[in-house]
This record gives sequence, structure tokens and C-alpha cells, in this order.
Amino acid sequence: PLRVAAVYQVLQDTDEDQKEWSVGASYDFGMLTLAANYQDAKSLGNVEDNDADIWQVGVIVPVGAAGKVHLGYGEADVDVVDGKAKSYSIAYTHALSKRTTIYTGFNRTDNDNGLDYGVVEAPLGVTGDESDVFAVGVNHKF
Repeated sequence: PLRVAAVYQVLQDTDEDQKEWSVGASYDFGMLTLAANYQDAKSLGNVEDNDADIWQVGVIVPVGAAGKVHLGYGEADVDVVDGKAKSYSIAYTHALSKRTTIYTGFNRTDNDNGLDYGVVEAPLGVTGDESDVFAVGVNHKF
């Protein structure tokens, strides 16, 4: 029931290397699964002092024999603009078979002034705004 993951990566550039590490875990209690992740990023976009701390928490709750409700919250604290981006998500997945799942979900990201994070990139020059995304789809594994 326990899952743990860790990642370290370096994106090299002639001026400043972007370095990131992340650790996450989830535990399936049967009636729900709890998940959490923390990421430390240095020199994002290969820009010196453009650092961020990112964390997320979530829960997955089974609904009936084939459905699941997913709830999540996360924050990114960005040093270069001394700002935060907060992200809220809700989704529902329903297994039609072992290989086919349908899903729907909604995500909102609220940005402090100077930030433009979100699932969809903000137009050039637009910061401190909200990003809303609604998704519906089918996932089929071949």
C-alpha cells in the first residue's frame, strides 16, 4: 500500500544550471489513499536566484466498485518575485474495464502578482491572474 518516489535532475546551460529534486509518497488505506510531494527547484529557466519550493497533498476516495474522486491542493513559493501560486483540483475517474477509464476534472490556479503558473500558459505579459481548466476524456491502454 506504500509508494515512494524520488527524482533529481539537472538542466545544464552555459550560464546557470537548473537543479531540482523531489520526493513523494502515497499510502492506500483501502477507504482512501493519501498522497504528498515536495520539490525544491534552483535557477528555474536557467535564471540565477529564480528558486521555488513546491508542495502538494491529495486524497483519492473510491466511490462504488469502479469510481474514484480525486482532490488535490498545492503551492509554489517563488523567491524571485516573492510570490505564491496556489492550485486546487477535483476529478472523477470511472473504470469501464481493465484498460479503459473515463474521467472529468477541474483545476484552478491562483497566482500572486508577478506569477503566471497554471495548466494553461498565460498570455505574454499577463501575471497575477487565475487559470481555470476543465477536462473530460477517455484513457484507453493498448
